[in-house]
Amino acid sequence: MSKIVFVLTLVVVMGLSYLALENPTAVQLKLFTKGPTQVPLYMIIFGAFILGAVFVYVLFLLQGVRGALLGMRERRTRRRDERTDQYRQEARDFLRLGELEKSKTILERAIRLNPDNLELFLDLGDVFLEWKRFTQASDQFHHVFSRDPHNIRAVLGIAASSEGTGNYSEAELYYNRVLEREKSNPVALRGLLRVQKAQGKWSEAMETLRLLRKEGLVSAEQFDEALSILWYEEARSQQRAGNPREGAASLEKSLKLRSGFVPSLLSLGEEYIREGLPEKALRLWESALLEDFQIPVVKALEDYRLQHGGDKELVQFYRKASSRHGLARLLLARIYLRQDLIEEAEQEITRLPDVEASPGALLLLAEVEKKRLNEALANRYYTLAAEVLRHRLFKYRCPACGALHDHWEAQCRKCGIWNALKIDLFLP
Repeated sequence: MSKIVFVLTLVVVMGLSYLALENPTAVQLKLFTKGPTQVPLYMIIFGAFILGAVFVYVLFLLQGVRGALLGMRERRTRRRDERTDQYRQEARDFLRLGELEKSKTILERAIRLNPDNLELFLDLGDVFLEWKRFTQASDQFHHVFSRDPHNIRAVLGIAASSEGTGNYSEAELYYNRVLEREKSNPVALRGLLRVQKAQGKWSEAMETLRLLRKEGLVSAEQFDEALSILWYEEARSQQRAGNPREGAASLEKSLKLRSGFVPSLLSLGEEYIREGLPEKALRLWESALLEDFQIPVVKALEDYRLQHGGDKELVQFYRKASSRHGLARLLLARIYLRQDLIEEAEQEITRLPDVEASPGALLLLAEVEKKRLNEALANRYYTLAAEVLRHRLFKYRCPACGALHDHWEAQCRKCGIWNALKIDLFLP
């Protein structure tokens, strides 16, 4: 480009010089203390344009030098950015493998190389979060927030760090700050729900859950289950606060959403008993068991009936339920054995399909033969039951994570899922 401008300048100079030669005119110039000097006009024009051409050429030359320097700078920046991206990828790989120390070291090296890259600080904050070093994570996220207050990852990171340290009010503040800008941000909504529950803000938590449903972030079934759990948790807090009636009302709302939610069934039945309404509790449990034969509810019903001389009523219920649930037949047989009704017990057991695959049925048959003083056959049934039980040592299993529990719990200790533990085997 500079060459073209220079050539055009020379063409203009030559043209003007030609015109000056054809029309010569002298100009008097006074230089220093000497007298005036006669200078042809064409020489003045020629000199002026020569100086102009030199100026333009030097200007473009300087621009070329500047462009070269900028190009070198851009190449250095590009190489630095490429190296930074490599570091970030390596750090992510180590993070996925659980190598948190290595991930941290690589990110710190990348920050020394490129301290203006805020994504590196955010990645390092994520590593500290995974490491549960919440204070160090908060430092990284606050550094980014101080330079870019609108950075969503930084605000979410501060909220998560505060939640990790138990500062739920601050976490709620920052989750809400994200939602002011992105009202359907799923991370912020779920985080807000957690911290509201942690603070016992049940009504606000329910509103957040409804917003999750409205935004399509939870299914209708998940919504009903989560809302049922919230009503249950509110009920427990009301009970601890000495408000049993409010707690019972919340439990009833929980069961309206999910009639088979075992924690609410057990708690509401126990509350009815405490209020002096045992028949109401028994009707609640029996109605639920006819729909779904849940062992914890069975145990609660059976314990109360047996403690209060309700063997006859228990037998009647098991007879009614046995047409729907095979386990009710086993329980009925066990009651008969307790009453020394050996023939009736054996009859109920033999009605079960595939008796030899059921450790509970085999053990009951062994008890039947033991009461008949048939030790050989009783031992045979005990041996068969032991074979079936050899690899099944726990009673309850979580279908979500596979964790095994030796007794029923409302919530899995490992993954936190509610009302999901299933019987792994039944031992009478």
